[in-house]
Amino acid sequence: MVLHCYRLFIDGLLSITDNIEQEVVKIPKHVKCYDDFDPYLVVAADKGTATYSDDANAIAKRYHFWLGDAFASGGEHGYNHKSMAVTAKTAWNSAKWHFKTLDYEKDKVITAVGIGDMSGDVFGNGLLLSDKIALIAAFNHRLIFIDPNPDTSLSFEERRRLFTKELDWDHYDTRILSAGGMIYSRADKKLQLSPEACAALGLGPIDSMEPNELIRVILKASVDFIFNGGIGTYIKASTETNEQVGDKNNIPLRINATDIRAKVISEGGNLGMTQNARIEFNLSDGLCNADFIDNLGGVDCSDKEVNIKILFNGMIADKRMTVDERNKYLNLLKDDIVDMVVRDNEDQNTVISLIERRVKKNHTMFHGFQTYLSETRKLSLEANSFPNDKEITDRISRGKTFVRPEIALVVAHSKKLVKSELIESAIINLPIAQNYLFKAFPKQLAEDFHEDIKQHYLKEDIIATIISNQFVLDTGVAYLFQLFDEFEKDADEVFQAYLLAREILNIDQLDHMIQSQKKHLSMDSFLYIKNKLTGLLRLSIRWILSSNSLAIIANDDCNKYKDIVTNIFKKLSSVQSYETIQYHQMKEQFSDSSIESSTIDQFYLYFSILNPVQIAISINRHHYAVDQYIFIYVELSRYIDSTILRFCIDDYTISSSWELGFRSTLRGRLAAIYCDMTSRAMVFLDTAERNHLNLIRYLLSDELLIGKLNRWKNAVDDMHSKQNYTLSMLDGYVTKLSMIVQNTYVV
Repeated sequence: MVLHCYRLFIDGLLSITDNIEQEVVKIPKHVKCYDDFDPYLVVAADKGTATYSDDANAIAKRYHFWLGDAFASGGEHGYNHKSMAVTAKTAWNSAKWHFKTLDYEKDKVITAVGIGDMSGDVFGNGLLLSDKIALIAAFNHRLIFIDPNPDTSLSFEERRRLFTKELDWDHYDTRILSAGGMIYSRADKKLQLSPEACAALGLGPIDSMEPNELIRVILKASVDFIFNGGIGTYIKASTETNEQVGDKNNIPLRINATDIRAKVISEGGNLGMTQNARIEFNLSDGLCNADFIDNLGGVDCSDKEVNIKILFNGMIADKRMTVDERNKYLNLLKDDIVDMVVRDNEDQNTVISLIERRVKKNHTMFHGFQTYLSETRKLSLEANSFPNDKEITDRISRGKTFVRPEIALVVAHSKKLVKSELIESAIINLPIAQNYLFKAFPKQLAEDFHEDIKQHYLKEDIIATIISNQFVLDTGVAYLFQLFDEFEKDADEVFQAYLLAREILNIDQLDHMIQSQKKHLSMDSFLYIKNKLTGLLRLSIRWILSSNSLAIIANDDCNKYKDIVTNIFKKLSSVQSYETIQYHQMKEQFSDSSIESSTIDQFYLYFSILNPVQIAISINRHHYAVDQYIFIYVELSRYIDSTILRFCIDDYTISSSWELGFRSTLRGRLAAIYCDMTSRAMVFLDTAERNHLNLIRYLLSDELLIGKLNRWKNAVDDMHSKQNYTLSMLDGYVTKLSMIVQNTYVV
C-alpha cells in the first residue's frame, strides 16, 4: 500500500513537471503554466522511501524525463548512503568538531547514549566510526540497551557484527555486557535495574521503573555525547509545550533541554530537537548545531550524484559513453564523493564557529543582519526562534550572545541571498568565476571531462552555489550587504572584487596550508588563523572597491598580480624580522598547539604586511623590483612601527555598522601610509648614486622626524595603556602619522 501511494505521488509530480526534449523545454499537455520554465525536479531518498528510488526512476523513464535515473538518487546505479556511511560521517564529524572545541584529547574515550540501533544507516554507521565510544545506553522503538561500564574494544566489535547482519539490540551478545548490563523490551510494564545501571545513569538506588521513564533518564544521563540516529523529537525547550512541538508519539519520552547533562549532541536524524531546544542547550554551555548541518551528508551526496549523472547523460546520448561505463566510473568516485561531503560539513562547522567567535566580541552586525532578514525578506524572527532586542540584552548580561543553531540558520539564509544576487549578475559568465564550476566535481572527474563540464546544463546554478557558499565562508554572513551599504556598489562590482582579491592572494593555497596543519592546531588557534585570513581578504576587497582599482585589475592579467604577491612572500622570508610584537603574539597564540616553529613563521609572514594586493598593484604600475620594494617596506615598517596603533584598531569594540565600516577604513588608511612611504622611498632611491644605505642614513639623520615619531609613539602607547580610546581618537592618530611622514623623501 505504501509503495503504491508513493508511485501515485511520483506519477502526479511528473505529470505536471516541465521536461526537456531535444534541448527544448516542454510544458506537459493540459497544464497551464503561470511561472517560468522549470524542468528541474529530483527525488531524495529518505527514511521510509530509501528503497524506492528505482521505482521512482522507472516512472521517470516512462515519462521520458530528461534526468533519467538522476531523477531519484540512490537506487541500483546510484550512491547508497548506508554503504557509504555518508550521513553518519557528517554527523560524527560535527561531534568531533565539538569535542575539539572542548579540548578533548584525540584518543579520549567518549561516554555516550544514543537513539537508534545498529541495523540503521545513521546510528549503525555512526557507532562504528570510532572505537573510543563507550555506549552506556541506547533505545529504539522496541528495545532499551544498557551497558554500565562497557569494554570499548569488545563492544565495538559486537556493534560491528550487529551492523553487518542488520540485527537489533536483542541479538547483542549479553556475555560482552559489563556487570549490571541488560537489554529490555519496551513492551514490559516494569524494568528491573541493577545497581551498576543506576550508577551509570546517575540514579540513586531503585528497584524498577517504567520503560518510558527509563528512556527519559537515559536522555538526561551525565555523559559526553548524545547521538541521535532515530526518528522523532525527543528534546524541547523548557519554554515550549508538547502541543507546540507536535510528534505526539514521543510525548511520553520527551525532556527539556535544561535537563540535559551531556556536553555534545549530534543530530544524525531529523528534528531530534526543536530549534528552541538547541538554543537553550547551547545557552546552558552544551554544544550542538542543527540537524541540517549534522546530517547534510545524504542530501549533499544526492546533489553530487545528480550533477554527475546530468553530465554523463549528454555523453551517453552522444554515444561517447555507455551506461555500464558510466556506472563503473560512478563507483570509482565513491571515496572522493564522501571526502567532498565531509569537507562540506567541515566548512559549515568552520563558518559557524568563526561567526560564533566574532559575535562574542561584537554582535552588532550579526544582529543587524537578522533585522535585515526580518524587514526586507519577511523572515519571521519569532518563527525562526531569533532573539529580540530584550533577549539579546539579557544574554549579554550573562556573558552570552548568539549560539550555534541560530548562527547556522542565519548562515543558510545568507547563502541563499548571496546566491540570488549572483544568479542575476553577469559575474558567473566571467572566466574567473567559471573556474569555480570544477570545484563541484571530484578532481579526477574534472580533469577527465573538463570540456564537457563547461557545457553542463546546470553550470550557472552550480557556479552561483559554489561561489555563494565560499563567499559566506570567507567573509561572513553580512559582508556583502555591508559593502552594498558602504560603497553603494552593485553586486557585479563586489563579487568581481572578491574573486580577484581571492585569486591574487591565492587564498586556496593559504587555506590548504591551514587545513594541512589543522590536526596540530587547537580549535582556538585554528579559528584564530582562519579569522586572520578573513581579515586579509576583507581588507583587500575594500581597497579594490574604494581605490577604483577594480577596472585596472579586471582588464589586466590577474595571474600577473598573483605572481607578484607570491614573490612578495618569498622575499619576506629573507628580510622580515621575527623579533616583533606581532610575531611573539602569534607564537603565544599557538602555544597550545603542536605545530612546528617554521609553520608559525610562515603564518606570520603571510600576515605581517597590511595589504599585499595594494603593494602588488603599485609594484606592477611603477615597474618596481619586488626584492627592493619589499626590503624598503620592511625597513620602513621597523622605523615607523605602528604595531600598538594596529592593536588598538583591531581590538576596538564595535557598536554599529557605521563604526565597523570606519574601523575598516582606518586599517586601509594605515596600510596606505606604508605603501605611500615605500613608493616615495623608491623614487628617492631612483636618484643617481643613492642606495639602501643612503636611505637609512637619511632617516637616522632626520632628528626632527625622529622626534615627531617618538612623541607620536609615546602618545599611542599612553592611549593603549589607559584603554579608554574612541574611534575618533584612533582616526586622529592615523591622520597624525600620515602628516608626520608625508614630507619624507622630499628631494
